[in-house]
Amino acid sequence: MLVLALILGKITTLCVVLMYGCYGGIMGSFPSLASSIFGMEHSGENYGYIMFGMAAATLGAPALSGLMQGYGFDIRAVFVMGAVSAVLAFVSMLLLERDFRKESRREMSC
Repeated sequence: MLVLALILGKITTLCVVLMYGCYGGIMGSFPSLASSIFGMEHSGENYGYIMFGMAAATLGAPALSGLMQGYGFDIRAVFVMGAVSAVLAFVSMLLLERDFRKESRREMSC
């Protein structure tokens, strides 16, 4: 996303293709990822929440992009927004990992 925000031109197409490859590649991992993080008891429900979030992001991103461009921001601002969203997702994953570590320590001490 940062490359897209900083460099426009032919490299943009390459970046978009790479992002779509990553997007599609992770989709096959979501069921096992949801089960390993949240357990098997409600794995179908948790996977449904993940897919609901993906659908909301897929539908919301073009709308938000159009809104930003409607207010006069250029495409670089849209890519910066994507980079900021990626940083927020990374921080959320770090916080989730920290919570799971705390929980596993509590279980080991019992």
